[in-house]
Amino acid sequence: MNIYFNGVVYPYSMNKIIIIILLTHLSTIALSETYYNTSPAIMGNTGFLRVEPAIGIKEGIFSIGLALRGFNYSPNNESCNYTGGSLMIGLDYGMEDNVSLRFWMPHYLDAKSNLSHRESGFGDIGIGLKYSIDDIFAIEPIIILPTGNGIFGPEKGEGKFRYFTTGRIDIGVKAAITYTTENILLTVGGGYIYHGTIDKYIGSLGLSFDFGKIKPFIDLIAGDRGGFGTDESTISGPDLAYLTPGFVYNLNPDLSILFGIDIRVNWEELFGGEYLPDWRNEYFITAGPGKSQPWAINLAVKYSFKIQSAEESLFGREY
Repeated sequence: MNIYFNGVVYPYSMNKIIIIILLTHLSTIALSETYYNTSPAIMGNTGFLRVEPAIGIKEGIFSIGLALRGFNYSPNNESCNYTGGSLMIGLDYGMEDNVSLRFWMPHYLDAKSNLSHRESGFGDIGIGLKYSIDDIFAIEPIIILPTGNGIFGPEKGEGKFRYFTTGRIDIGVKAAITYTTENILLTVGGGYIYHGTIDKYIGSLGLSFDFGKIKPFIDLIAGDRGGFGTDESTISGPDLAYLTPGFVYNLNPDLSILFGIDIRVNWEELFGGEYLPDWRNEYFITAGPGKSQPWAINLAVKYSFKIQSAEESLFGREY
């Protein structure tokens, strides 16, 4: 077995070293303060930022993604600006066709009023195992490790106005159904994450259009803590959703860049409600203005390469 990277074929020993370094590094560092963050390695040919389609990847493919998110806003009844963002790193590896091992990790930055009042640190590790069937249906068990709580993240997992951790190990499962035509991709997904007294429910809807190198898309991600049909605002804060229009530009089959704008959709605000003051609940998640931002800008890049056998190295790559 050889590894093909940037036109160079490395021997098997180097192949093993690169894999061990990548997997060890990513599995010991960081997921997110917002429970629906995903590996940015899903973007590119799929044409989405956070919505995860049922499309699988082939055996031996590495996809590495970096997603940068930034915002600046003044919450209601606050005299100072909240400035911050995150850098999300993700890795997908095709263990075999349509079965992929996935890691993702965020690094957060909070600044209140100005950069002299800031806090930064890693969040919680996310690990998933995705199984796709004919690029139509996919299921993915996940585990979230609380590394943002004083291990790699700040003391007690606290930023300046939000928390970088859920505070404990979470386990869950996500599923997606995808419909594709020649130039349209539609995905509907859902998920459940067990946290104990306040579990999480996730819904997603994504639509993208394939115009060759450019793929416009729109993501809708919605979350609910504590169960539907109940008023958990005094327990875990208002429910929220993000609508994200954007586009992916494929520079070549291996390299993609993405631009998207998050627009918060909050049901309490739509119907005249207000955010609660900042406070930390048992989820380590802010229930006030620091819990989510009314808007944010996203920039992302994804690169893929393939581990090849000796025969593939001699006769060309195909993925």
